[in-house]
Amino acid sequence: MRDSIREPIGGRVFRTLAAGSVLLAIIVVGSMLLISGGFKEFLAEIASIGLYDLAVAASLMLLAETVKALRLKALVGSSFLASLYARLIGRFAGTLTPGGIGGTPTRAAIIGAYTGTPIGRAMGASILETMGDSLVPAVIVLLPAVSLLPGSAFILLMSVFVLLSWLGGLTAVSSVRVVSYIYSRVSRLVSRTDLICMVEEQRRIFMASISAVKNPRVFSSFTVTTIVSHALELASILYFYYTALGATIGAGTVLEAFFALEATYVMVAFITPGGSGAVEYGLSVFLPAAVVVKWRLAQILVSVLPGFAIIASIPRLREYLRVAVEPSPSCREGAGNGPAGH
Repeated sequence: MRDSIREPIGGRVFRTLAAGSVLLAIIVVGSMLLISGGFKEFLAEIASIGLYDLAVAASLMLLAETVKALRLKALVGSSFLASLYARLIGRFAGTLTPGGIGGTPTRAAIIGAYTGTPIGRAMGASILETMGDSLVPAVIVLLPAVSLLPGSAFILLMSVFVLLSWLGGLTAVSSVRVVSYIYSRVSRLVSRTDLICMVEEQRRIFMASISAVKNPRVFSSFTVTTIVSHALELASILYFYYTALGATIGAGTVLEAFFALEATYVMVAFITPGGSGAVEYGLSVFLPAAVVVKWRLAQILVSVLPGFAIIASIPRLREYLRVAVEPSPSCREGAGNGPAGH
């Protein structure tokens, strides 16, 4: 079991992140060249970015992550620092993995590794966060995507895809039969007859964690922190609107920037690393090229640079996952009395 965990964390993860970094750079630069109108125009946009402007936008994005850390803290009951670290590392993993798929489990693993939270509860909180930052934006961008057809057709398709994925995923994970079938297959692969029992325990913890959002206090906190964090990210786009274009910030500009921001949360689900290419497309539907290039560069820097701290977390993550997949005493007792039913 130890070896089976060491390889994914120590080997496959680094290979995935390395490949994701290369692909991200190639796709983002290629997308920016198309959006800017050519190589010279792209270089001109990059050269015009002031370090002060970059720092202001990055600070607003990091402040948004700080607010989201408060949201995660409220959901899982962890410390603020652990929640913030989980947010930053999860953002890093999501940026470099296909469709951002690595962000949610990485966030959960970091929370569990640094607080001892059961993996089911950590995953429940992490998935709730992802739901707030993908399902809701998918609903928000439906109307503007329809009104801007055919240029926004890809945004519309991705919105529908995200909505259907959440509907199917939540239905499946809430089904005892579906979950038991999946993990019965896994248990055969690793020859662990007590694994289904352990997974069912964690599934119940997971569902309890998801259900916690029904608490009015938790729901209010979740809603407020989500709105505030998105408002801070919106401010970072508007800042580049003002500095890059010298444009007056009116209601129409705010609305365009808002839809562009929510579109990024939808387009990240595309199969490229962090939705690269699709995210730039989504931004370009609503924003001028100068704003897209500058804001996207700031966003990538904020997403990638803090993430290298994950290297220091590898030993702790490895040990946490080793313990997390060990069945509880009651499950081991049940396995001793006979094989788990499938």
